[in-house]
Amino acid sequence: MRITALILFAFLISNCSSTKSSTKDTAVKVNFEQIIQETQGGFPIAKFLIIKEENTVLKIYNQINKIRKPGFEIPTIDFDKQMLIALFMGEKNTGGFSISVEHITESSEKMTVFVKESTPEGMATMAITSPFCFVLLDKSDKEIVFEKK
Repeated sequence: MRITALILFAFLISNCSSTKSSTKDTAVKVNFEQIIQETQGGFPIAKFLIIKEENTVLKIYNQINKIRKPGFEIPTIDFDKQMLIALFMGEKNTGGFSISVEHITESSEKMTVFVKESTPEGMATMAITSPFCFVLLDKSDKEIVFEKK
């Protein structure tokens, strides 16, 4: 009887699987507001900026408003709670190009901005363009990475 109990106990112990909780970091979508998306007035060189102070916003709006009268109104941003992401596609030789934020995700370690760049399909206007896009979102001190789609 002792041997049977020992065999039964060994059998039960060997069939118990250890349950390991998954620590996989899942990303959640982040809400954002698109402030501007335009094809003229951006920077000649492609760049992505994370703006967390008012002086930088003023400099950028001075740049994009150089060719506009009246220019875009500078948004009121609470930099204690919000930040601005500015995407500049750089100078292009034709129309039909655009840049935008498709979506943003956040994990425990980083925030990922998914950038969509569109190119002209078929015939396009023969004009130099410099597409750009600004989005406003909640401030984060996490690493921010950009992924082009």
